[in-house]
Amino acid sequence: ELTSTASVLNLGTILHEATDNIVGDAIRNAGTFNNASNINIQQAGNDGIVNLSTGLFENDGTINVGTTANITGDGIENSGQFLNLDFATTYIDFVGAVGIRNLAGGQFTNSNNINLGQAAGSFLSASGIANSGVFTNTDLINIDNVGADGIVTFGSAATSSFSNAGTINVGQNFSNSIISSGFNCQGNMTNTGTINLDNANSTNLFIVFSDGIFNNEGQLYIGQNSPVGGGAIEVGDNGSLINTNTGLIDIKRTDFGIFTDGATAVTNAGEIFFDENNITSIFSFDPFTNTGLIGGNATGIFLNNSIGGTLSPGFSPGTIVFDRNQAFLAGTVFEMEVEGTGVGEADVVAINGSLDLSNINLEVTVNYNPADNDEITLITTTGNLSNDFASVDLPALWILEVGSNSVVIRYELPTTYTWTGVVSSDWFVPGNWDNMLVPNATSEVIIPDVNTNDPIIDGVPVVVKSMVTTIGSSLTIPADNNFLRIDAATGTGLIVDGQLTVGAFSELLVSDSGDDGVIVGATGTIINNGIFIIGNSPGDPADGVALTNAGGTITNQIGADMRIVNVQVGISNETNGTFTNNGNIFFNITGPDVESIRRISGDFINVGTISGEA
Repeated sequence: ELTSTASVLNLGTILHEATDNIVGDAIRNAGTFNNASNINIQQAGNDGIVNLSTGLFENDGTINVGTTANITGDGIENSGQFLNLDFATTYIDFVGAVGIRNLAGGQFTNSNNINLGQAAGSFLSASGIANSGVFTNTDLINIDNVGADGIVTFGSAATSSFSNAGTINVGQNFSNSIISSGFNCQGNMTNTGTINLDNANSTNLFIVFSDGIFNNEGQLYIGQNSPVGGGAIEVGDNGSLINTNTGLIDIKRTDFGIFTDGATAVTNAGEIFFDENNITSIFSFDPFTNTGLIGGNATGIFLNNSIGGTLSPGFSPGTIVFDRNQAFLAGTVFEMEVEGTGVGEADVVAINGSLDLSNINLEVTVNYNPADNDEITLITTTGNLSNDFASVDLPALWILEVGSNSVVIRYELPTTYTWTGVVSSDWFVPGNWDNMLVPNATSEVIIPDVNTNDPIIDGVPVVVKSMVTTIGSSLTIPADNNFLRIDAATGTGLIVDGQLTVGAFSELLVSDSGDDGVIVGATGTIINNGIFIIGNSPGDPADGVALTNAGGTITNQIGADMRIVNVQVGISNETNGTFTNNGNIFFNITGPDVESIRRISGDFINVGTISGEA
């Protein structure tokens, strides 16, 4: 036994071999002990290192306790001040009691690495760390292969605390390596760093009992790497679980997530996520206060009180299930995401009971390209749905439908698309349209007079249902193989009260109109330098007027083609309209009472060619 009551500086090696016959403690320090090199303790009749209440033990090197042979008592017992410094490492593997025992009044600080039970086949008969004093971790602690709890802390907040600002891994490196709980909090524990808990054989990976307070300001991950047959967190016996607004609790692969019975306080102002919980995610007999976020896949939530905060099912998508009627406080947010229309592609909140919507704010994000009339179910109940949402935030063109037992959103494409030109003159930019969508084959398009950025169709063929250009507006189909097709099953295909210009080698096709094909109003102008086709598909009834000039100006330029097929009347020039043909007009209209050109009034000037069958 090495006993120090004064000052010891180790620059070499202190070795207690397994064959030594040390009856008591290997090292006892009541003074100042600085290890700047190596301490190797493989045999002791009691504890490996004991730092007494008057002692200061500084490890700036390496400490190995029981790495090859068994220490009868604790690896380290501290009731003074024990510092595992910035470049220090402590290994404790085979001990008959606790790996590190920090007694009342003791101050234990880890600023680098502590490895407990990390050697193959190692075993700490009791807990990895038992704390009744002040224990601070700012770096890394690994704990495996213990016979009791990974970490247990005792005592009142006035005399005892366990603070983690670094990383603590419990049960990460060996399967079934924690016989009891990962953490047993019967004192005051604060986490501002990261805690990872796995491979515990007890009912709980984390328990808060006996007036214990666990304050989580960092990250607590439970069951991320291995399934746990029991539960994740249990709070009772006047214990308190407080997840602050910076705290994250992530629970996976457990039978139940959080169970409370007899707790003083259970509050969440941060984030709690569940996934792969086989039975129940939250079962609370005590008031459960939520002002933060509950998310993930929660297989069952049983609460005795109303909650607020935010519900965010899944890791998008996912489901949160409540096992009974559930009331929500004013300001509650349901944060839902949709990835598609298939099974499991949308977030769902399921209530096995009734639901009052009046305090709920619904916020929906859609992350796929929907089709017209797509329907997504977001909320289901086995009981009645009552009242309206406090507020609803849906993406454009989605409509909310509330039934007796479900909440559904439905995508409904608009019939009318109005040009704004807010961004540019590019037809294909969604921001240039009032509903932030580019028109499609079912769209009724309006081109108004805008201050800047009149639309230009260039590069990609365009098909719409109908079009109206208003007074003062302008639409250009520039030269070189650009294309606009208007297919109006009912009504008039194209009404021009502004100016429409077709460039050379580009095409405007107005077909299959249920009434007239094109009407040019008194303020309208069409200038065709390319190909302008008006008519019905072969076999469709020849009805309506292909092109009515109601007082406007139509010019078919030199080299341009105008083709009129399968209609009742080809061209009707009316009310002071001016029609000038400098190019080619071709008719293919036959049958009784058909007319190629009907001049009622106005000027029809032909200096080009008119041909075909009429």
